[in-house]
Amino acid sequence: MAHKPSEGGVINSGLTATPLVQNSILSGGKLTLAGNAPLADILTAPLILSDATASRKIAYAAGTAQISTIDLSAVALLADSQYRISVEFPRLIGFNTVQVMADGGRAESNDLVPIREYVVTSGTSAPTANALRDLFIARINADAGKRVTAASGGAGTVQLTQDVLSDGAFTMTSASGAVIATGTPHVAPAGTPAVVNADYPNQGAAAGTYTTYEIDFVNFKRSNVVSGALVGYPEFIRVYVLLGQSHYAAFITAIDAELDGTHTPVSDYLGI
Repeated sequence: MAHKPSEGGVINSGLTATPLVQNSILSGGKLTLAGNAPLADILTAPLILSDATASRKIAYAAGTAQISTIDLSAVALLADSQYRISVEFPRLIGFNTVQVMADGGRAESNDLVPIREYVVTSGTSAPTANALRDLFIARINADAGKRVTAASGGAGTVQLTQDVLSDGAFTMTSASGAVIATGTPHVAPAGTPAVVNADYPNQGAAAGTYTTYEIDFVNFKRSNVVSGALVGYPEFIRVYVLLGQSHYAAFITAIDAELDGTHTPVSDYLGI
């Protein structure tokens, strides 16, 4: 689960032909960002660049769902035996402690790392690899809390396709002899309306695509732990800029130069 920014915003409009004067203003070592109509500050206060520690420019990406397979062909196929597949999403947090083992063999088995576990049992005769595959497909797809969709990936093979891109990549375990492979790796979405709205509700344009800027900085605050002294807290700003709007290219050129240190005049970086 992605961390929330301490502040930032969305620029859907309001960029001008003179961004260094109106939209991305660097003066006295402080960066002010403004956009939208009417033109308004994006940050609650100018960012002191000497407090910044890193910046990232993230291009728009629609995202790609992970597709992985579990080949059961080499698993020992025995009668009256249990077989398990677990699916883990390491980036997801906040799962509860309820164990849901009955009627489906599934469990949220870790408070912090969500693991879905699926158990199937062979009958009085040894199953074929295809039969075992089909049991797992039915079991996984019947799980109301599943994060993947199961399908046949070929002879004796279970194919798992990620349901929600924002869950991040997943890993799997299965019985000894199973061969696990990922044919299509997960690619996180970036700058989609859903991603934008997760940070700033109802601000993402319905069909918009966004370039993302993140700036890490140290925020100094008073702390009673150290007798009221200033303590630096690592925080970050996240700003989304709608692609295709008027003067987008001029704004991107300006802010890129300011963040990578090539902006001129250099005196704009200086001041108290």
